Amino acid sequence: MPASRQFRITTAVYALLVAAAGLLALGGYWLLDITADKIVATQAERTSVGWANYASAQLPRLEEILDGGPITESEREFLRGVRDFGGVFRFKLFDLEGRLRLVFDERGYWLFLTGHRQGDLRRMVRVYGFPQEQVYPSGYYVFGGQYGPYTNIPIPGTERRINPEYTGCINRDA
Repeated sequence: MPASRQFRITTAVYALLVAAAGLLALGGYWLLDITADKIVATQAERTSVGWANYASAQLPRLEEILDGGPITESEREFLRGVRDFGGVFRFKLFDLEGRLRLVFDERGYWLFLTGHRQGDLRRMVRVYGFPQEQVYPSGYYVFGGQYGPYTNIPIPGTERRINPEYTGCINRDA
């Protein structure tokens, strides 16, 4: 067999293998995407049914209240507490804000105490438009005192001596 014909056959086999691998990867991605969507939908349905069962067990008059009946102050307080409990529906994975919250929360867990979180927090406020009160901590600090209103930190003097060209951040907002 001539060398040129063998080269053409070898090239065709490699091209066929690359195409098959590409199709296999695309099919795997598609299958994974469908499976992930089904898992999220199933878990969301289970969670919502669980919360509905819990709320109806705690509020025997739930149907009457939903039909526009009067609501007592204790029932109103319970519903407020359920709404705020644990951020169960905080992520709303089917819209952009929910996916961003999920990604930035996950990065927060992975980057805890590494000193790499400030850029994420500022990006959430500046680029993605989250309210500063929802991104930065506020209220009482766990070890005493209160969180301040500041969203950035000053550069220490030692750092300024090491890099005399650094002039500081010109935007002090979040």
